[in-house]
Amino acid sequence: MKYYKIFIKSLTGINRSSVKDSKLLCNQVSLYSSFVNLNSSHNNLDPNFITGFADAEGSFMISILSSKERRIGWSVGARFEITLHARDEELLDQIHAYFKGAGLVTRYGVDKVTYRVNNLNEITYILIPHFQQYALNTNKKADFELFSRAVELMRNKEHLTQEGLEKLVAIKASMNLGLSDSLKVAFPLCKPVSRPLYALHPLCPQWVAGFTLFFFSFA
Repeated sequence: MKYYKIFIKSLTGINRSSVKDSKLLCNQVSLYSSFVNLNSSHNNLDPNFITGFADAEGSFMISILSSKERRIGWSVGARFEITLHARDEELLDQIHAYFKGAGLVTRYGVDKVTYRVNNLNEITYILIPHFQQYALNTNKKADFELFSRAVELMRNKEHLTQEGLEKLVAIKASMNLGLSDSLKVAFPLCKPVSRPLYALHPLCPQWVAGFTLFFFSFA
């Protein structure tokens, strides 16, 4: 708990806020996290909790793979996913239910489970609106904004043209770990788009509870 409180103080900007406010947020987070643990069999997850958890554990990805079956020679896809230890499958089931059954929860390997959404309509009408309303609060917000741009290009079928494909490559180059070595070779003239700037928003206890769920013990 000692290190958890220090973490909360750093998130709330303790130099600008009172110690009282920081302690209050810490107590609220502990209370909400206990509520989640006690009600794990029901879908009581707060939207901000889900966003905080996605900030910590989720990934927004654009895949660009060589494909002989595609006229343009490349297959493009978008997906959001969270991968956890198999013992935490129930939490992913709750997140799956919150997102109205969009995507799938799938086990793989010995001890891994993944929640993945890769259907373009589900991403457009369920996933993106959630993160627009309940904003991410780390540099993952920049990945989300680039991801949203890429999804819009795909919805407009631009990924089926060479020009659109190159736009998507430029977006992917600024996301996550950037381009793979094979994509760098295939698109040597690619100029990554500017990565969006983001500002830290005021934190709510539900977001912090989601963000720190697997980092700290509340005992």
